[in-house]
Amino acid sequence: MKEINRLNDLFVRYLIGTEGDEDILENIVNAVLNDAGFESVGNLEIINPYNLAENENLKESILDVKAKSKDGKKVLVEIQLVGNNNFIKRILYYIAKNIASELKESDLAKSLYSDMKIEELVNSFKTYKLTEELLKDENITYPPLKGPIFYYMFGEKFSKEDREKNLEVIFSDMSSMNFDVLQKMKNSLTYFINNYFLLYSEREEVYKKIKEELDRQILLEKEFNLFIKDNRINKAFRLCIAALQIDDKNSFNEGIEGIKRSSISSLKTTLEEINRYPTIRDKFSNFISEIRKIINSTSSHNSRKNEGCYIATAVYGNYDAEEVLVLRKFRDKFLQKYLLGRSFIKLYYAVSPTLAKKLKSEFTITKLIKKLLDKFVCYLRKKEY
Repeated sequence: MKEINRLNDLFVRYLIGTEGDEDILENIVNAVLNDAGFESVGNLEIINPYNLAENENLKESILDVKAKSKDGKKVLVEIQLVGNNNFIKRILYYIAKNIASELKESDLAKSLYSDMKIEELVNSFKTYKLTEELLKDENITYPPLKGPIFYYMFGEKFSKEDREKNLEVIFSDMSSMNFDVLQKMKNSLTYFINNYFLLYSEREEVYKKIKEELDRQILLEKEFNLFIKDNRINKAFRLCIAALQIDDKNSFNEGIEGIKRSSISSLKTTLEEINRYPTIRDKFSNFISEIRKIINSTSSHNSRKNEGCYIATAVYGNYDAEEVLVLRKFRDKFLQKYLLGRSFIKLYYAVSPTLAKKLKSEFTITKLIKKLLDKFVCYLRKKEY
Protein backbone atom coordinates (compact mmCIF):
# COMPACT_ATOMS: atom_id res chain seq x y z
CA MET A 1 0.00 0.00 0.00
CA LYS A 2 1.38 3.41 -0.99
CA GLU A 3 2.17 5.71 1.93
CA ILE A 4 -0.23 8.66 2.29
CA ASN A 5 1.22 12.15 2.20
CA ARG A 6 0.16 13.48 5.61
CA LEU A 7 0.69 17.07 4.48
CA ASN A 8 -1.94 16.75 1.76
CA ASP A 9 -5.15 18.88 2.06
CA LEU A 10 -7.38 15.81 1.65
CA PHE A 11 -5.64 13.96 4.46
CA VAL A 12 -6.05 16.95 6.82
CA ARG A 13 -9.74 17.19 5.96
CA TYR A 14 -10.14 13.46 6.49
CA LEU A 15 -8.33 13.60 9.85
CA ILE A 16 -10.14 16.54 11.47
CA GLY A 17 -13.07 17.33 9.18
CA THR A 18 -14.97 14.03 9.18
CA GLU A 19 -18.03 13.45 11.32
CA GLY A 20 -17.01 11.43 14.35
CA ASP A 21 -13.62 13.19 14.62
CA GLU A 22 -14.97 16.25 16.41
CA ASP A 23 -12.83 15.55 19.50
CA ILE A 24 -9.61 15.69 17.43
CA LEU A 25 -10.73 18.92 15.77
CA GLU A 26 -11.69 20.45 19.11
CA ASN A 27 -8.29 19.65 20.66
CA ILE A 28 -6.39 21.18 17.71
CA VAL A 29 -8.58 24.30 17.55
CA ASN A 30 -8.33 24.94 21.30
CA ALA A 31 -4.56 24.45 21.27
CA VAL A 32 -4.26 27.23 18.68
CA LEU A 33 -6.81 29.50 20.38
CA ASN A 34 -5.23 29.13 23.83
CA ASP A 35 -1.76 29.78 22.46
CA ALA A 36 -3.04 33.05 20.94
CA GLY A 37 -4.83 34.06 24.16
CA PHE A 38 -8.41 33.26 23.05
CA GLU A 39 -11.04 31.35 25.00
CA SER A 40 -11.63 27.68 24.27
CA VAL A 41 -14.63 26.42 22.30
CA GLY A 42 -16.60 23.24 22.93
CA ASN A 43 -19.18 20.88 21.42
CA LEU A 44 -18.07 21.54 17.86
CA GLU A 45 -20.24 20.42 14.95
CA ILE A 46 -18.50 19.90 11.61
CA ILE A 47 -20.40 21.69 8.84
CA ASN A 48 -20.15 22.15 5.08
CA PRO A 49 -16.76 23.85 4.27
CA TYR A 50 -17.93 25.20 0.89
CA ASN A 51 -18.54 28.94 0.52
CA LEU A 52 -20.70 28.93 -2.60
CA ALA A 53 -20.63 31.86 -5.01
CA GLU A 54 -23.79 33.93 -4.93
CA ASN A 55 -23.60 34.58 -8.67
CA GLU A 56 -21.47 33.49 -11.61
CA ASN A 57 -19.11 36.49 -11.31
CA LEU A 58 -18.16 35.80 -7.70
CA LYS A 59 -15.57 33.34 -6.42
CA GLU A 60 -16.40 30.03 -4.78
CA SER A 61 -14.05 29.10 -1.91
CA ILE A 62 -13.45 25.94 0.05
CA LEU A 63 -12.07 25.87 3.59
CA ASP A 64 -10.07 22.91 4.87
CA VAL A 65 -12.52 22.52 7.77
CA LYS A 66 -15.52 24.49 8.99
CA ALA A 67 -17.39 23.96 12.24
CA LYS A 68 -19.62 25.73 14.74
CA SER A 69 -20.21 25.45 18.45
CA LYS A 70 -23.60 25.16 20.17
CA ASP A 71 -23.50 28.82 21.12
CA GLY A 72 -23.21 29.75 17.42
CA LYS A 73 -19.50 30.54 17.12
CA LYS A 74 -18.00 29.64 13.75
CA VAL A 75 -14.60 27.97 13.53
CA LEU A 76 -12.73 28.29 10.22
CA VAL A 77 -9.70 26.05 9.75
CA GLU A 78 -7.22 26.76 6.95
CA ILE A 79 -3.85 24.98 7.07
CA GLN A 80 -0.76 25.98 5.08
CA LEU A 81 2.84 24.79 5.31
CA VAL A 82 4.47 28.22 4.90
CA GLY A 83 3.05 31.58 6.02
CA ASN A 84 3.05 34.49 3.57
CA ASN A 85 1.04 37.52 2.53
CA ASN A 86 -1.23 35.49 0.22
CA PHE A 87 -2.21 33.32 3.17
CA ILE A 88 -3.13 36.42 5.18
CA LYS A 89 -5.23 37.76 2.33
CA ARG A 90 -7.02 34.44 1.96
CA ILE A 91 -7.80 34.22 5.68
CA LEU A 92 -9.17 37.75 5.70
CA TYR A 93 -11.36 36.88 2.71
CA TYR A 94 -12.76 33.73 4.37
CA ILE A 95 -13.57 35.60 7.58
CA ALA A 96 -15.17 38.52 5.74
CA LYS A 97 -17.21 36.07 3.66
CA ASN A 98 -18.52 34.28 6.72
CA ILE A 99 -19.23 37.50 8.63
CA ALA A 100 -21.30 38.70 5.67
CA SER A 101 -23.14 35.39 5.70
CA GLU A 102 -23.86 35.67 9.43
CA LEU A 103 -25.11 39.23 9.08
CA LYS A 104 -27.79 37.98 6.69
CA GLU A 105 -28.71 34.99 8.79
CA SER A 106 -28.90 36.55 12.26
CA ASP A 107 -30.05 39.63 14.13
CA LEU A 108 -27.15 39.11 16.52
CA ALA A 109 -24.65 40.68 14.14
CA LYS A 110 -23.20 43.06 16.73
CA SER A 111 -22.63 40.26 19.20
CA LEU A 112 -21.00 38.13 16.52
CA TYR A 113 -18.81 41.02 15.43
CA SER A 114 -17.56 41.40 19.02
CA ASP A 115 -17.03 37.69 19.56
CA MET A 116 -14.88 37.35 16.44
CA LYS A 117 -12.46 39.91 17.90
CA ILE A 118 -12.02 41.74 14.63
CA GLU A 119 -9.20 43.78 16.13
CA GLU A 120 -7.04 40.65 15.88
CA LEU A 121 -7.79 40.49 12.18
CA VAL A 122 -6.81 44.11 11.84
CA ASN A 123 -3.44 43.26 13.40
CA SER A 124 -2.95 40.52 10.80
CA PHE A 125 -3.71 42.98 8.06
CA LYS A 126 -1.36 45.49 9.74
CA THR A 127 1.44 42.91 9.51
CA TYR A 128 0.94 42.70 5.77
CA LYS A 129 0.72 46.49 5.35
CA LEU A 130 3.75 47.06 7.59
CA THR A 131 5.76 44.67 5.42
CA GLU A 132 4.93 46.74 2.36
CA GLU A 133 5.95 49.91 4.21
CA LEU A 134 9.15 48.33 5.50
CA LEU A 135 10.31 47.33 2.02
CA LYS A 136 9.96 50.97 0.88
CA ASP A 137 11.34 52.60 4.05
CA GLU A 138 14.60 54.39 3.19
CA ASN A 139 15.30 55.27 6.84
CA ILE A 140 16.76 51.77 7.14
CA THR A 141 20.06 52.58 5.46
CA TYR A 142 21.22 48.95 5.41
CA PRO A 143 18.62 47.12 3.23
CA PRO A 144 19.64 43.49 4.07
CA LEU A 145 18.17 44.09 7.55
CA LYS A 146 14.75 43.82 5.87
CA GLY A 147 15.64 40.34 4.62
CA PRO A 148 14.49 38.18 7.57
CA ILE A 149 10.99 39.75 7.31
CA PHE A 150 10.92 39.66 3.52
CA TYR A 151 11.80 35.95 3.37
CA TYR A 152 9.35 35.21 6.18
CA MET A 153 6.36 36.98 4.61
CA PHE A 154 7.04 35.70 1.10
CA GLY A 155 8.28 32.31 2.23
CA GLU A 156 6.69 30.19 -0.50
CA LYS A 157 8.81 31.83 -3.17
CA PHE A 158 12.15 31.33 -1.44
CA SER A 159 14.06 28.33 -0.12
CA LYS A 160 15.82 27.82 3.19
CA GLU A 161 19.07 28.40 1.30
CA ASP A 162 17.89 31.90 0.31
CA ARG A 163 17.16 32.77 3.95
CA GLU A 164 20.52 31.46 5.16
CA LYS A 165 22.34 33.31 2.38
CA ASN A 166 20.69 36.55 3.49
CA LEU A 167 22.05 36.09 7.03
CA GLU A 168 25.50 35.14 5.67
CA VAL A 169 25.57 38.40 3.71
CA ILE A 170 24.68 40.40 6.85
CA PHE A 171 27.34 38.72 9.02
CA SER A 172 29.96 38.92 6.26
CA ASP A 173 29.28 42.62 5.69
CA MET A 174 29.57 43.36 9.41
CA SER A 175 33.04 41.81 9.58
CA SER A 176 34.35 44.27 6.97
CA MET A 177 32.56 47.46 8.12
CA ASN A 178 34.31 50.31 9.91
CA PHE A 179 32.99 51.78 13.15
CA ASP A 180 30.92 54.56 11.53
CA VAL A 181 29.14 52.18 9.14
CA LEU A 182 28.48 49.68 11.95
CA GLN A 183 26.97 52.47 14.03
CA LYS A 184 24.67 53.45 11.15
CA MET A 185 23.63 49.82 10.84
CA LYS A 186 22.85 49.72 14.56
CA ASN A 187 20.78 52.89 14.18
CA SER A 188 18.86 51.19 11.36
CA LEU A 189 18.19 48.15 13.54
CA THR A 190 17.03 50.35 16.44
CA TYR A 191 14.75 52.28 14.08
CA PHE A 192 13.32 49.02 12.75
CA ILE A 193 12.57 47.69 16.25
CA ASN A 194 10.95 50.95 17.35
CA ASN A 195 8.85 51.48 14.21
CA TYR A 196 8.09 47.91 13.13
CA PHE A 197 7.92 46.06 16.42
CA LEU A 198 5.06 43.86 15.18
CA LEU A 199 7.31 42.62 12.37
CA TYR A 200 10.37 42.41 14.63
CA SER A 201 8.46 40.14 17.02
CA GLU A 202 7.74 37.75 14.12
CA ARG A 203 11.49 37.12 13.63
CA GLU A 204 12.79 38.16 17.05
CA GLU A 205 15.14 35.18 17.37
CA VAL A 206 16.88 36.00 14.07
CA TYR A 207 17.19 39.70 14.87
CA LYS A 208 18.62 38.95 18.31
CA LYS A 209 21.43 37.00 16.62
CA ILE A 210 22.07 39.93 14.28
CA LYS A 211 22.11 42.38 17.20
CA GLU A 212 24.53 40.22 19.21
CA GLU A 213 26.96 39.99 16.30
CA LEU A 214 26.56 43.71 15.58
CA ASP A 215 27.38 44.61 19.20
CA ARG A 216 30.41 42.32 19.05
CA GLN A 217 31.70 43.94 15.85
CA ILE A 218 31.18 47.45 17.26
CA LEU A 219 33.16 46.51 20.38
CA LEU A 220 35.89 45.06 18.15
CA GLU A 221 36.05 48.29 16.12
CA LYS A 222 36.23 50.42 19.29
CA GLU A 223 39.10 48.30 20.57
CA PHE A 224 40.75 48.32 17.15
CA ASN A 225 40.75 52.13 16.94
CA LEU A 226 42.43 52.35 20.37
CA PHE A 227 44.81 49.50 19.53
CA ILE A 228 46.09 51.08 16.28
CA LYS A 229 47.05 54.27 18.18
CA ASP A 230 48.68 52.44 21.12
CA ASN A 231 52.43 53.18 20.93
CA ARG A 232 53.10 50.49 23.52
CA ILE A 233 52.24 47.95 20.83
CA ASN A 234 54.97 47.09 18.31
CA LYS A 235 54.37 49.10 15.09
CA ALA A 236 54.93 46.11 12.77
CA PHE A 237 52.55 44.02 14.88
CA ARG A 238 49.86 46.71 14.56
CA LEU A 239 50.39 46.74 10.79
CA CYS A 240 49.84 42.97 10.62
CA ILE A 241 46.60 43.15 12.63
CA ALA A 242 45.31 46.04 10.50
CA ALA A 243 46.15 44.08 7.32
CA LEU A 244 44.38 40.96 8.60
CA GLN A 245 41.33 43.08 9.41
CA ILE A 246 40.95 44.11 5.74
CA ASP A 247 42.65 41.07 4.17
CA ASP A 248 45.57 43.09 2.73
CA LYS A 249 48.27 40.47 1.98
CA ASN A 250 50.94 42.94 0.88
CA SER A 251 50.69 45.02 4.06
CA PHE A 252 50.64 41.83 6.13
CA ASN A 253 53.89 40.59 4.54
CA GLU A 254 55.43 44.02 5.14
CA GLY A 255 54.40 43.78 8.79
CA ILE A 256 55.91 40.29 9.13
CA GLU A 257 59.26 41.56 7.82
CA GLY A 258 59.10 44.36 10.38
CA ILE A 259 58.37 41.87 13.17
CA LYS A 260 61.42 39.81 12.16
CA ARG A 261 63.57 42.94 12.56
CA SER A 262 61.98 43.87 15.90
CA SER A 263 63.60 43.30 19.26
CA ILE A 264 62.38 40.42 21.39
CA SER A 265 61.69 42.75 24.30
CA SER A 266 59.40 44.88 22.07
CA LEU A 267 57.43 41.81 20.96
CA LYS A 268 57.16 40.49 24.51
CA THR A 269 55.80 43.83 25.67
CA THR A 270 53.30 43.72 22.78
CA LEU A 271 51.99 40.30 23.82
CA GLU A 272 51.53 41.56 27.36
CA GLU A 273 49.72 44.70 26.19
CA ILE A 274 47.42 42.76 23.81
CA ASN A 275 45.58 41.42 26.87
CA ARG A 276 44.14 44.91 27.25
CA TYR A 277 42.27 44.26 23.98
CA PRO A 278 40.48 40.92 24.59
CA THR A 279 38.25 41.08 21.50
CA ILE A 280 41.26 41.58 19.19
CA ARG A 281 43.25 38.97 21.11
CA ASP A 282 40.50 36.38 20.63
CA LYS A 283 39.80 37.21 16.97
CA PHE A 284 43.47 37.04 15.93
CA SER A 285 44.52 34.29 18.34
CA ASN A 286 46.11 32.17 15.58
CA PHE A 287 48.34 35.03 14.44
CA ILE A 288 49.32 35.87 18.02
CA SER A 289 50.27 32.21 18.59
CA GLU A 290 52.63 32.42 15.59
CA ILE A 291 54.29 35.53 17.07
CA ARG A 292 54.83 33.63 20.33
CA LYS A 293 56.59 30.90 18.31
CA ILE A 294 58.85 33.50 16.69
CA ILE A 295 59.73 34.92 20.11
CA ASN A 296 60.43 31.48 21.58
CA SER A 297 62.49 30.45 18.56
CA THR A 298 64.54 33.66 18.59
CA SER A 299 65.04 33.48 22.36
CA SER A 300 66.26 29.90 21.99
CA HIS A 301 68.61 30.90 19.17
CA ASN A 302 70.01 33.81 21.20
CA SER A 303 70.44 31.51 24.17
CA ARG A 304 72.52 29.17 22.04
CA LYS A 305 74.54 32.13 20.75
CA ASN A 306 75.38 33.07 24.30
CA GLU A 307 76.89 29.60 24.67
CA GLY A 308 78.75 29.79 21.33
CA CYS A 309 82.32 30.46 20.27
CA TYR A 310 82.61 34.25 20.42
CA ILE A 311 86.03 34.62 18.82
CA ALA A 312 85.38 31.94 16.19
CA THR A 313 82.05 33.54 15.29
CA ALA A 314 83.72 36.95 14.97
CA VAL A 315 86.45 35.50 12.76
CA TYR A 316 84.20 33.47 10.47
CA GLY A 317 81.34 35.98 10.52
CA ASN A 318 78.57 33.45 11.21
CA TYR A 319 77.52 31.53 14.29
CA ASP A 320 76.55 28.56 12.09
CA ALA A 321 79.68 28.57 9.87
CA GLU A 322 81.10 25.05 9.26
CA GLU A 323 84.40 25.92 10.98
CA VAL A 324 82.54 27.20 14.06
CA LEU A 325 80.49 23.96 14.17
CA VAL A 326 83.71 21.90 14.14
CA LEU A 327 85.15 23.94 17.02
CA ARG A 328 81.94 23.52 19.02
CA LYS A 329 82.08 19.75 18.52
CA PHE A 330 85.68 19.77 19.79
CA ARG A 331 84.55 21.73 22.84
CA ASP A 332 81.60 19.43 23.61
CA LYS A 333 83.17 16.05 22.80
CA PHE A 334 86.72 16.59 24.08
CA LEU A 335 87.27 19.61 26.31
CA GLN A 336 84.11 19.03 28.40
CA LYS A 337 85.44 15.58 29.42
CA TYR A 338 88.41 16.89 31.36
CA LEU A 339 88.86 19.25 34.30
CA LEU A 340 91.58 21.22 32.52
CA GLY A 341 89.35 21.46 29.41
CA ARG A 342 86.39 22.76 31.42
CA SER A 343 88.63 25.35 33.09
CA PHE A 344 89.81 26.50 29.65
CA ILE A 345 86.18 26.85 28.46
CA LYS A 346 85.33 28.91 31.54
CA LEU A 347 88.31 31.22 30.97
CA TYR A 348 87.48 31.48 27.24
CA TYR A 349 83.92 32.66 27.93
CA ALA A 350 85.15 35.17 30.46
CA VAL A 351 87.54 36.98 28.06
CA SER A 352 86.31 36.16 24.54
CA PRO A 353 83.30 38.57 24.38
CA THR A 354 85.61 41.55 24.86
CA LEU A 355 88.17 40.17 22.39
CA ALA A 356 85.44 39.39 19.84
CA LYS A 357 84.27 43.05 19.87
CA LYS A 358 87.84 44.28 19.26
CA LEU A 359 88.34 41.83 16.38
CA LYS A 360 85.48 43.50 14.47
CA SER A 361 87.64 46.60 13.96
CA GLU A 362 91.05 44.88 13.75
CA PHE A 363 91.09 43.34 10.27
CA THR A 364 94.79 42.33 10.29
CA ILE A 365 94.62 40.54 13.63
CA THR A 366 91.38 38.84 12.59
CA LYS A 367 93.03 37.58 9.40
CA LEU A 368 95.97 36.18 11.37
CA ILE A 369 93.73 34.40 13.90
CA LYS A 370 91.67 32.98 11.02
CA LYS A 371 94.80 31.38 9.49
CA LEU A 372 95.66 29.74 12.82
CA LEU A 373 92.09 28.54 13.33
CA ASP A 374 91.91 27.20 9.75
CA LYS A 375 94.92 24.96 10.43
CA PHE A 376 93.43 23.82 13.76
CA VAL A 377 90.04 23.11 12.16
CA CYS A 378 91.73 21.14 9.38
CA TYR A 379 93.47 19.04 12.04
CA LEU A 380 90.19 18.46 13.90
CA ARG A 381 88.43 17.36 10.71
CA LYS A 382 91.06 14.71 10.21
CA LYS A 383 90.21 13.56 13.74
CA GLU A 384 86.57 13.42 12.57
CA TYR A 385 85.22 16.32 14.62
